[in-house]
Amino acid sequence: MEMEKERTASALATLPLGLVAVSFFLPFLRTCNQMQSPIDYIDSIPSALWVAPPFVAAALLALVGALALARRRAPGRGAFTVAHVALAGCVVACAMHAAALCKDHGPHDFGSLTIMAWPVAPVAAALPFFLFSRRCRGWARWIRLLGAHAALASLHAVWTVGEVFSGTAGKNVGIGGWLYLASDALLLVLALAGSRRREIASI
Repeated sequence: MEMEKERTASALATLPLGLVAVSFFLPFLRTCNQMQSPIDYIDSIPSALWVAPPFVAAALLALVGALALARRRAPGRGAFTVAHVALAGCVVACAMHAAALCKDHGPHDFGSLTIMAWPVAPVAAALPFFLFSRRCRGWARWIRLLGAHAALASLHAVWTVGEVFSGTAGKNVGIGGWLYLASDALLLVLALAGSRRREIASI
């Protein structure tokens, strides 16, 4: 019964994962009076390393999860290897963003430290999901790794949230930004729903 709950949550999570991947190509935020998609922000290898990983990871996780569901088998070693590599890429994105903020602001005051803590928070939020996943197998492990991705992907969701509460009432947020925010939130809810209650309390 427990495994069926986790399989169902994993199956439902395939949709928001796919939508996160699609939002990579959609209008995301308005900057300099021009609506831009995440791919528009990529102009070098460093920018690709901090922009693209959450979207690429979502596409890989959606594909691997869909294949496992189609085969009516729980994810195996290969699937988990792909998931771990995808999540590692998301951690790199957070590290790149933290390094960029450190370079731009510097640890001069509490405000700067708060700004630099922003890309560290997703990693801290993902850690419990990852640690709990190591105790599990099959779909139970998979849904917890999806929770880790949802936490790490919040790195870019913050941009959308910031615009919503910046006084513009979300006017600078494109359909891709709204889609990303809603999909990431849904993915997190599904991951929590697919986890055991005692683990949710710990998180």
